[in-house]
Amino acid sequence: MTMSFDRLKGFAKRRPKELVGTLVGAAAGLPVGVAIRGIGIAAVGGAIGVPAIAFFGVVGATKGNRVGAVFDRPVNNLKCREG
Repeated sequence: MTMSFDRLKGFAKRRPKELVGTLVGAAAGLPVGVAIRGIGIAAVGGAIGVPAIAFFGVVGATKGNRVGAVFDRPVNNLKCREG
């Protein structure tokens, strides 16, 4: 399933801080991952090696998304009440 460019633009207009937060979080996490290079995740008797750049990029994007969503939500809720 692919998203159309218009749909992506609509999301960026409705939630600009959420999108910016996601991009900033990913950009902040990537250099940390480059510096560390790799991490090991061990649980329940097994272990796996994960490239740190992927791990910290995803974690940074997730954290940035949540921070951006906090700033966008009050604006969107106010618009819903007015309309």
